[in-house]
Amino acid sequence: FAAIVSSAFLRPLVRFFGRPFVQVHHVASIAGLVAMMVHPLALAWNNGTLSVFIPRFDSLRVFLTLAGRVVWPLVTIAALAAWLRKPIGKNWRVVHYLNYIAFWLVTAHAILIGSSFQSTLMRIVAIVLALVTVTLLIWKRLPKPKRRTG
Repeated sequence: FAAIVSSAFLRPLVRFFGRPFVQVHHVASIAGLVAMMVHPLALAWNNGTLSVFIPRFDSLRVFLTLAGRVVWPLVTIAALAAWLRKPIGKNWRVVHYLNYIAFWLVTAHAILIGSSFQSTLMRIVAIVLALVTVTLLIWKRLPKPKRRTG
């Protein structure tokens, strides 16, 4: 969430942290990636199986409940697109938008199965965060008014 939000506020973040945007964005991104990697690895270790990484498409409900399984490859592809942005060219951002889809899928996963998301308050927080990302995605794509210079 922090990585997605940071991309909407480039200039304020640069001013606040005094560092290039990419450095700030990457700190948030790497922290999120590490947390995202630890969760399924711990689950696989505890269950003694790698099946926790295999997506299931039995039904929409099963798919969304176990959506974390799809998020890993989506985020990996999105991260690779950013890493390979020069060879890919200007369209790397289109692939990088997979992060939004991954966030929405992992939100559904958390709400449906996450033990930390069983309270109404946590579910509301998750839904609000998902709605914020939708709003930011739309807002970033809207044409900006041209600034008049003098």
